[in-house]
Order: sequence, then structure tokens, then C-alpha cells
Amino acid sequence: SQMFANAFLYIVNGVQEGQTAEEALVDKIIFGLGAAIFATPPAIVIGLLYKKAGRVRQVEDSFVDLDDDKIPDGIREEIMDRRDVIWAERELRTAKKALRDTKNNLTMALQKSYFAGYGSGRGEIKAKEKLEFKKEFDVALAKCNKRIVKAKDVFKRML
Repeated sequence: SQMFANAFLYIVNGVQEGQTAEEALVDKIIFGLGAAIFATPPAIVIGLLYKKAGRVRQVEDSFVDLDDDKIPDGIREEIMDRRDVIWAERELRTAKKALRDTKNNLTMALQKSYFAGYGSGRGEIKAKEKLEFKKEFDVALAKCNKRIVKAKDVFKRML
């Protein structure tokens, strides 16, 4: 839209040969203001559309962390339901973070083991160490994946 605004303003005012620096500056300011005026409405519309597509804030969210006795009677059940959903979301995020952290920690442990082997003159780590690491890696990832699956199941039941 800025390109069309500049073209429109060029047709209206145009750049002329032999202008002084002040006249050229005034033309540039006029072109810039016109471009901003033409570009603003589409930007506002697009911004509003994306704002509508974002995370929906619910009134119940402001009461979720309160004690049960401090929640108004009329919305207590809705708040407790919303609390369960939010806790399920938190558990799912925590489980995904735990999986990522576990992978990173195990990868770092494997790298240290390789570097220790290279430092002691071995070409690579022993087969027994590889098997032990693979078993540890598989068990840790299985635990994390089970936690994620459980969190997803709880979250699906909430919705």
C-alpha cells in the first residue's frame, strides 16, 4: 500500500528538476505522511484480526489462584472447572519441558563420556557403556513420554 501511496503522491505533486534542498525535503515529508495515512487502515484491520485470533482470556482466570473460600458462590463451580483445565495445561507444558531437559541432559552426558574416552586414548566408548547409555536413555524418554501422554489425556477430558 505504501508503493501505491507514493505513486499517487508522485502523480499529484511530482518531483521537479532544479528543486532546492528545502523543497525536496518538503516533498519527501509529504510523500512520507501520505504513505503513512494510506498504510495505517490496513495495518489496523490486520492487527485487529490477529488480536481476535490470539489466546482468549476468560474472567474465571483471574480467580483461579484464589482459595476456595474467597471465590464468590455464584461462580465457584466454573472457577473450579477452569482451575482443573489450567492445571492440566501447566502439567502438559511441564511434561514437555521435562522431556526436552531430559534429552539435553542425556545428550550432554553422552558427549562427556565420549570426550572422556578420547581423553584417555580410546577411539570411542566401550560397547557395554553404549548399551547402558541406550537403556538409560530409552527408560528416561519412556517416562517422559508417559507423563506427556497422561497429561494430554487429562487435558482432553477437561475439554
